[in-house]
Amino acid sequence: MTQAQCHRSGKSDQGQLDRPVYGVERTRLGATPLPTGGWDQVVSAATATDEARAAARRWVGRGFATADPYSIGESYQNWMDPALPDWKASYYAENYPRLARVKAAYDPHRFFAFAQGIGAGD
Repeated sequence: MTQAQCHRSGKSDQGQLDRPVYGVERTRLGATPLPTGGWDQVVSAATATDEARAAARRWVGRGFATADPYSIGESYQNWMDPALPDWKASYYAENYPRLARVKAAYDPHRFFAFAQGIGAGD
């Protein structure tokens, strides 16, 4: 397999490595603990059905959208989320421009590259 193929399917265009059917995840960071009412909203955002992947993605998406207002708008950068449209700000925040300069200086040929890595889409 190529390097591009050795990523999870659904995480990159060429990824071919599968995970279990319910292997869907998204993350957000918070500055304070989620209040009890917030957890209740997240857990009840959807109920699981038998349409496995689609149901899991819908449930995770609704849970993410429900928890997001309680977050600081940032996500754990080592947990790639292809549904995250603002990934540069979410993963790297105000550090992205500086990290992009360092990456350009030390990895000008993008040897270390992936869809949501420093320098992708620049």
